[in-house]
Amino acid sequence: MVYNREQKLTIVVSSCDRYSDLWETFFTVFKKQWENCPCRIILNTESKSYSFDGLKIDCLKLYDSPKDAEKDEWSGRLLKTLNHVKTPYVMLILEDFYLASKVNNDAVSDMLDRIDGIKNFGCLYLMSLFTQAPSYYDKKSGFFKLHKYIFYKVNATAGLWKTDYIKSLLKSGQNAWQFELYATEKAYKDREKFYCLTQSEADRAFRKRQPKSIPKNIVKPIDFDFSAQIAKGKWTTQAVKLLKELGIEVDFNKRGITEFTEFDNQENKNYYIKRFRLAHGENRFIYGLIFYVNHYILGKFKKSN
Repeated sequence: MVYNREQKLTIVVSSCDRYSDLWETFFTVFKKQWENCPCRIILNTESKSYSFDGLKIDCLKLYDSPKDAEKDEWSGRLLKTLNHVKTPYVMLILEDFYLASKVNNDAVSDMLDRIDGIKNFGCLYLMSLFTQAPSYYDKKSGFFKLHKYIFYKVNATAGLWKTDYIKSLLKSGQNAWQFELYATEKAYKDREKFYCLTQSEADRAFRKRQPKSIPKNIVKPIDFDFSAQIAKGKWTTQAVKLLKELGIEVDFNKRGITEFTEFDNQENKNYYIKRFRLAHGENRFIYGLIFYVNHYILGKFKKSN
């Protein structure tokens, strides 16, 4: 089954005016890697306009100035943007997430087809979730189903969401960090299921013997490189490498360059491996209870201050 993607999927690039220097690079990569993208693209800005030759980009310009947007914060701005989305699914991307390979439109259609077959679908993350995502291969959907009580179950990495569901998680006045915290707390109680396209490194390290049900070569219809981004305001070395490989010229001196690492050190990596052992083992219920209570108490504390 091949969907009319224009009626099924909208792409929202979440940004703000102060990161406008990244838009040219983002859309240069996007156009190069996703040729003939048929989906509507919305650039979630505050007051600035932007256009890119060969792409139809909607800048909603919801505010007269960035200051007018301050009360809504990150979540409120995104919610207002999503109110303009008419498709059942939305792909949410930040302005520094770059496509690492070519996108095949037929493969995207197949991905949407599989998602339609999932009851209570919530989100499919399009990149590895690294340390916080114990996952289990779901043969029926062909995706990795995430453990119900993972850290930051809801997060702002590149993801394909059921539009109505992500709208239900957003609350005006919350920054991106608060959104991830409080929305995760809510998602623990919801029926919606979460998936990702690939396993995290910690998951693979823990599961040295992979289940036979996992295909050896999984083809990802969308391939975002989580390490190739802006980290602490600087370009990561992985982003520099990707952009140079694509022949895209960027003045990296303006922001500087830093190294992106999944784990700070071996001790940090061992910690996450041990946590995965708890999550995958006989104590899954205890694992879920511990982290649900942790988020609940922290959430109550934050609300009271």
